[in-house]
Amino acid sequence: MTGRSENTPRIDSTSRRRTAASVRKAEHLAKEGRLDEAARFMERAIAREPSNAVYLTQLASLRHGQGRTDEAIDLATQALGLAGRDLKAQELLLQLYLETGQYHELIDNAKRFIKTSPRSVHARDMLGVAYLQLGQLDKALQTANELIHLDPMDAGNHFKRAILFQQKGDLGKAIREFTRVVELEPGGEIAEDAKDAITSLDSYQLKQIIALAIEDRVFRAKLLRDAENAAVEKGFFLSSGGIYTLKQIDFDALGDPATFPGETQTYH
Repeated sequence: MTGRSENTPRIDSTSRRRTAASVRKAEHLAKEGRLDEAARFMERAIAREPSNAVYLTQLASLRHGQGRTDEAIDLATQALGLAGRDLKAQELLLQLYLETGQYHELIDNAKRFIKTSPRSVHARDMLGVAYLQLGQLDKALQTANELIHLDPMDAGNHFKRAILFQQKGDLGKAIREFTRVVELEPGGEIAEDAKDAITSLDSYQLKQIIALAIEDRVFRAKLLRDAENAAVEKGFFLSSGGIYTLKQIDFDALGDPATFPGETQTYH
């Protein structure tokens, strides 16, 4: 009895050391991009500790990198079954559902994720994308609003909301949100995208204004008196730059609206 009790800790300790060595080796190989070899070492670690949620998540990530997505989903699901609040497993599972187009599964899991992690930005990002892919713009917009509530100074969140307003046809709110992006991150790449979007939306509306002015003499007369208010009355919403351009147009000398400079685009 005494011999067995003395030997048990030594055996357990040896097993733990071997498991830890396998994990370290797997992590090293993964950094070198040797995913197949790394996966084999993680499999060894899991064979010794099959209920270790962290190891299951690491193997799931490797399977993801190997392109074995179904296996990755199964492993991440197992990990969450063992440790429901494993953030890495939750985030990985949402990403896998997104990549495989399993949007309803993504939504269900993201909602559960948010219940356990109410301030999760990642879960809401994934949730918003899923709603957008399913054409549920109002729900996607609600999710964008929640993201902005969590971090009102994040330009990316405002950009998401601008895109959704644009897709819903609310160009005025879209322009305001794109303008907010430029204000929050004036020197960033996202600001350049926002400026391009504003220019596109202005150009699209200016062409419509010109076409309507050619056909509607009353509208043209109002534009000559007060271009900005006349445009607003017709439901047009321009940026400050768009309003400036509108005021420079000689509505008395309008020709074919197709000759107006700029391309009509929808920003994506």
